[in-house]
Amino acid sequence: MNVGERLKEWRAKIGVSQKEASSITGVSFSTYQNYEMDISPPGAKSLQCFWQAGISIDWLLSGEGEMFLEKSLVYQGKDSAAIHHQISEKSAHVVSSKNEHKESLWQDFELVPYYDMEISAGHGSFVDQQLTTGYIAFRKDWLQQRNLQASNLITTTGRGDSMEKTIYHGDLLLIDKSINRIIDDSIYVLRIGSHTIIKRIQQSFDGSLTIISDNEIYAKQIIRPEQAEDLDVVGRVKWYGHEI
Repeated sequence: MNVGERLKEWRAKIGVSQKEASSITGVSFSTYQNYEMDISPPGAKSLQCFWQAGISIDWLLSGEGEMFLEKSLVYQGKDSAAIHHQISEKSAHVVSSKNEHKESLWQDFELVPYYDMEISAGHGSFVDQQLTTGYIAFRKDWLQQRNLQASNLITTTGRGDSMEKTIYHGDLLLIDKSINRIIDDSIYVLRIGSHTIIKRIQQSFDGSLTIISDNEIYAKQIIRPEQAEDLDVVGRVKWYGHEI
């Protein structure tokens, strides 16, 4: 059974049409249809939508484990009451307690908080709030292979076009917030005044930093050594994912 067939099974279980499934998950109707027909696999952003709608990603991708997540993790956005009712009434697989949930469904996963943090990969944007609005599941063994501690990680969405060819508008970003200074030439999330941006940083021997946009239409910027000391580093980008 492939992903498309499992989506059909999920939709039959809660008794909704493709149009309703598209509304529940927040995936566009045409894209959802493509997933069911197995024309293309879901990318990171769509997997996040399915997870927020209460579908176990482990089950969706591999067929292992239960179909549904714990009720408290069901998407709490528009029409959440109707979605919550459908799943809680029609599913015999919903796990009833958080302990059971972690033991049976998430023993191989870590839940990394998703922040609604308007990171701009262009000119920057004002940060009003940094609120956790959900969680993204990452396999524990995947994190261990990369020496990443779940407690140090957050996820968010990139904005703008200045990092294109590498990171695109809407890409899901995994950020290690324990790295709060420039330690090597890599991609970092920076807070500069009232702006939060994502840029590639290159160090020079004199202590200055070059802020680089992978999109060549944006000019490089130099930060002098005395300015670099005051740079507020939110974290280092460790992974990004986008749909084709």
